[in-house]
Amino acid sequence: MLAAESKNITRRVVGENIWLNRDEKEIAGIFARPNIAPYHYDVLDSEEAVGRAMLEELKTLLREKSGDATMLLLGGRGAQAMYRQINRALPTGELDEMLARLHRCGWITD
Repeated sequence: MLAAESKNITRRVVGENIWLNRDEKEIAGIFARPNIAPYHYDVLDSEEAVGRAMLEELKTLLREKSGDATMLLLGGRGAQAMYRQINRALPTGELDEMLARLHRCGWITD
């Protein structure tokens, strides 16, 4: 039997969420590939902020693209926050044009 490898994991609490992170050098060694730039990401403060960012990204895509678009979105808490933001905007009609350009898809099941 081999002993488990020691890993340096940091723990950060934001509200009710716990974020775990490993040392970037350790991660870089695991995913080392030649000629690939490092992946940069932002951790946002809340699910609402993630939902806002997702909605803004969708708006930007539709401003820059002509025609319809298909969006596949898995249901994490950020996605749920985006759905709530869209729902709150429905009475105003501000998103009508954007929503009309999205293809409607049903649930994907096994």
